This record gives sequence, structure tokens and C-alpha cells, in this order.
Amino acid sequence: MCSIQLHFRPSVRRGRTGGKLFFRLIYNRRSGNITLPYSIDVSEWDAENHQLLLKGNSPERLYFLKELQLTLSREKDAFRMFVASFEGKNIHVRDIISAYRSRFSPKGLTSLVDSLTRELIQENRERTARAYRTAWRRLLLYCGKKDLSSRDFSDGFIKGFERLLQAEKCSLNTISFYMRNLRAIYNKGKEKGFFPQDVSHPFRNVYTKVAPTRKRALSKEEISRLNNLNDDLFYQLPTGEKDALHLFLFSFHACGMSFVDLAYLRKSDIRGNTLSYYRKKTGRLIQMKLSEGMKRSINYFSLRTKHSPYVFPVIQNKSSSLYAQYCRGLRIQNQRLKSIKDKFRIKRDLSTHMARHSWATIARSESVSVDIISEALGHSFVSTTYIYLDSFGSNVIGLANQKVSQAVSRFSSI
Repeated sequence: MCSIQLHFRPSVRRGRTGGKLFFRLIYNRRSGNITLPYSIDVSEWDAENHQLLLKGNSPERLYFLKELQLTLSREKDAFRMFVASFEGKNIHVRDIISAYRSRFSPKGLTSLVDSLTRELIQENRERTARAYRTAWRRLLLYCGKKDLSSRDFSDGFIKGFERLLQAEKCSLNTISFYMRNLRAIYNKGKEKGFFPQDVSHPFRNVYTKVAPTRKRALSKEEISRLNNLNDDLFYQLPTGEKDALHLFLFSFHACGMSFVDLAYLRKSDIRGNTLSYYRKKTGRLIQMKLSEGMKRSINYFSLRTKHSPYVFPVIQNKSSSLYAQYCRGLRIQNQRLKSIKDKFRIKRDLSTHMARHSWATIARSESVSVDIISEALGHSFVSTTYIYLDSFGSNVIGLANQKVSQAVSRFSSI
């Protein structure tokens, strides 16, 4: 159901007999209002039929009311055509009104970003919501405005933002991060009607790819030193650093599981000797057999997580935001990893993502197929392969993981 009605809102100020006109949109059984910049007297309004009364006190006033009637008719038709572009879409009435205001007002795109981030948070995609906010705040800082309109989004404007980032010596991947998130905001805004459908895409000529990064994988020998948890060095570590090492090694032995998946990993994801979980980032199902290295780290934390639904004590407080606890856990984990690198003769700064890179690199050196590595990591290193191949299953991934563990063990025995 969709209807547009003209209404009159009397002034709330004492002694005033006038008021504002507004359109009321009813869409999918929900309503919203758009206040119009036109004021009339209460005597010039037919409340029963929701229309103007053409009976001005002077010829000039009567002429004004007749012109206003024509203007309102044109605006109502334009609004109706705008709303019609959303026909068949599952969209809230507030998003239509917000889009309409943005299109015909010099301000409004911040409301779009706020709406998108609310939707993402409701979908448990807090990380993407934070990326949208970060990119949007950086763009506003660039132009020195508190808000932007659809008219601001031109090829030259976006290209100018890229030049500024280049002048600030930002890396290609940092530039791409901003551009890809802003492009996502733009595309979703276009779907919601914030941008005209017939304009050229402003992100055609800016960098949105992912550039190769410096090597972040540890060698087999370095992983082997970290993996030797029975020597005196491990027992000399403070509890926090022991925790960090076990989390890092579990990530490595679990086919390079990302820290966000590790933090949210539930005991219900483990059935018997099989681990099965969905990647937070891509939604892909990952299945594997529990290796001895994985079991060792799970057992290490078992007493502390006895009454928790989670495998690891990254998320502990039920009353606090899960995402906030994950962010705090990630920050602490990286700090602790940096503090232990020298003790294990690691020349580069350790980070959570190194476990993932190291597993993939060692797997490849052990002649594990890139297709299987891609499947185990849960993303599209070889995206075309996914179109033609079924899932490799937990047995094949388990064999690949066994090869990597054996490679590390061989170094331990040298």
C-alpha cells in the first residue's frame, strides 16, 4: 500500500493562527512525514478534505494560494514518482523519506550512513559498520564539512580525496580501504534513492584493488620455536603471554583461523573430534578434524571457560557488547605477541594475522593444492574454482592440516 496525502499542522505557538503544510507518506502500512516550506493560515485550510481553501482576504493572497495549489500538485506528483522507484522493494518508509530529503536538500548523506550502520549492527556485522563510519568521517574531514549531499559526489570530488591520501603517503591498501567502503555506501545509497540513477559512477577512476603486502609469514623454524611449549622458556612466561602464545598456535593449527572467528568460537562448534564453524567475514562453512596442537590449546583454557559457551576466554562478560570484547581481546593479543617475539628470536613484530599467513605459506611449501588452501582459509584466493568444485570436506582439509603440523614437528626434532 502506498499513498501520499497533504496535511496541515497548526502552529504550537500561542496567538498564532497559521501553520505548516506537510506530505504524509503511507508505505507498506507505515507512515512518515515530509514538512514543506509553505505556511498558511488555519482559515485557508479545509481540514475535512485535506486541501487549500481558495478564499484569500485580498487579490494578492488569493493569487498566492492559487499558485501554491499548482506548486503543491507538481511537488506531490514528483514525490509520487520518486516513491514509485521503490516499488517492490523491502524498504522502510523512513529510508524513502531520508533519501528524498537528501536529494532535494544540501544536507543528508550522514543520515544514510547512520541508517546503513544500524542495519549492519542488527545483522551482527559490526566490523563493516565501523569501516563505513571510519571512511565517512575521513571524507568529511577532507572536505571540512559536517555533512554532504548527493550533489557533492562527483568524479572530481572523489579523485581529489584520493590525491590528498596520496599526498599524506597513505599506502595503496589504505586508500583502497577508504574508496571501497565509500563506494559501498554510494551503491547502497543509490539503491535507496539517495543518488540519481542516471549519473556516472564517481569511483571509476580511483584505486579500489588490494595491493600485495610485505611478507607476513613466519618460517617453519620460527613456528617450530613457538610451538615447543614444553621447554623452560614457555614456563618462564607471564600468564598473559602464555595465553597469547596458545591463541596464536591454535589459530595456526586450525588452518590459519582468523582471530575474530577464534574469539567467537563456541563449544557447540566442536562435535566429537570435528570442528565446524562459519567464517564471520565470508560466511563460508569450515570443517576440520581437531589436531593435537588444537586440543592442547583448548585444554589449556578449559578451566577458565568451564562455565562459558565459548572455547576461549576472549568474550567473557554477558552484559558487555560482544564486539567491544572482541576488539579489546584483539588489541591485547597483538600487544602480548609483540612482547614475546624477542624471547623466541622472532625478528619481525608478531601479530594475529601472521598465524594465518604462516599456515598458508607452509601448506604451499608442503605441496598442498592452492585450491585446498583456499577452501581451508575460507576465502577466494582462487574464486573461480568455487564455481566448478564442490566442498573438499573435512577429511581433505584434515590431511592438509596434518601435513603442516608434521612439517613443524620435523623442525622440532632437528
